[in-house]
Amino acid sequence: MPLPRGGVGTIQLSINPQTAEEVRDATQMPTDRTVPMHGGGIRDGAASIHDLKPGTHTLCAMIGDPRIASSVKLRCKQVTLTAAASKNASLIVPAAWSE
Repeated sequence: MPLPRGGVGTIQLSINPQTAEEVRDATQMPTDRTVPMHGGGIRDGAASIHDLKPGTHTLCAMIGDPRIASSVKLRCKQVTLTAAASKNASLIVPAAWSE
């Protein structure tokens, strides 16, 4: 069942966060460069993120109140983007998220 609503985000970095607190933890970020991050919303199981550069990205789907990191449920995976004009990626989240 598609996720009816939620958030989606990418970080142009290969990390494996298990919680929103880990995403906010700046110790995983390099200090010698700016790390691009993009976000958007999920509606009826789909989301679009534009202007991503080629390379490795961590793609995350999330539900919960982003102002309260401990309330956020998070599922992430790594995707590699090429110079192609577009790329589709799927991310499976627990069925309970759709209830």
